[in-house]
This record gives sequence, C-alpha cells and structure tokens, in this order.
Amino acid sequence: MFGNFFKRRRTRSSGAPPTDAEIGAAGEDAATDYLHRSGYRIVERNWRCPLGELDIVCRRGDMYVFVEVKSARAQGSLPPESRVHTAKRRKLNALVRAYTKSHSINAPCRVDVISIWWDEHEPKVRHIEDISLA
Repeated sequence: MFGNFFKRRRTRSSGAPPTDAEIGAAGEDAATDYLHRSGYRIVERNWRCPLGELDIVCRRGDMYVFVEVKSARAQGSLPPESRVHTAKRRKLNALVRAYTKSHSINAPCRVDVISIWWDEHEPKVRHIEDISLA
C-alpha cells in the first residue's frame, strides 16, 4: 500500500517530491495500518480540541491507547521519536485528560509513540509503548 508512495508522489505534474504534510499523512496511515494488524481497534484519528490534536486514539482490550505519530523521509541521525520532547509530552498529557473528560472515559490509558520512516520506499515502524508523560 505504501511501497510506491514516493514514486507516486514524484509523478505529480509538478515533479516535486512529497511535502512534509504528505509525509505526515502517509505516516499516520502506515501507523494506523500497523496498529490494526497488531490487534488494536482504531477509535478516532486526528481528534482536535482547543489544546491541540491527538493523532490516533485506539483501544486494546479495556486500555485506551493514545498514539503520537512522528514521520520522517528517512532514518537520520536523530530518530523521528526524538521530536517527542518534554514540552510535547506535557501537551499530550493535557490532551489525554481533555479527551477522557469529554468522552467520560474511566478506563486505563497510556500514550505510545510510533515512528515511521521510509527505507527503499517502504515504511519502517518503531512502536514505543507507554512513554513517560513528564
């Protein structure tokens, strides 16, 4: 499904490579596909509130899992998940509280990060479960 992503994008009339937004959207699609294959049930994508956005909300059993997706064109010296710094973790914590309050959720929750990068036009996935919300 994503194997020819870059090839398809380069055939646009402009001949331009994929934009950061296209890379991000393809990364979220790849992460959703990975989660579904791994037994997670997708509840919502791109949930927004005045505080910001949650990329993916899913469930595995009774656990709600909030997934932050970080995408990159290629695996560089810094992995995509390194962009989930302390301030971003605080924001994710606030977003999870807002989501659970607005949906009246009283169930176990955790926050995961999924890194997506492309190698030879194929998405590579790294799933980091239960990040600390410092």
